[in-house]
Amino acid sequence: MKCFACSNGELIRDCRDLYYTYKNETATIKNVEGDFCSECNEGYFKNDVSEKIFVNIQQFKTLVDAELVSE
Repeated sequence: MKCFACSNGELIRDCRDLYYTYKNETATIKNVEGDFCSECNEGYFKNDVSEKIFVNIQQFKTLVDAELVSE
């Protein structure tokens, strides 16, 4: 299947680490299963995986914001 973002690459099922940066802090979400583009690395995820990513990001943002307030 072709990538929806770049239309060039093929989507490949894989588990990868995702990185999210917020206020100069970076979190790693490990072993995320999805379909990744062979050209642009765009990722596509099932609904339950997307929800897990969202929850991880929200927890990370809360932690970063709490640390900034305590400084």
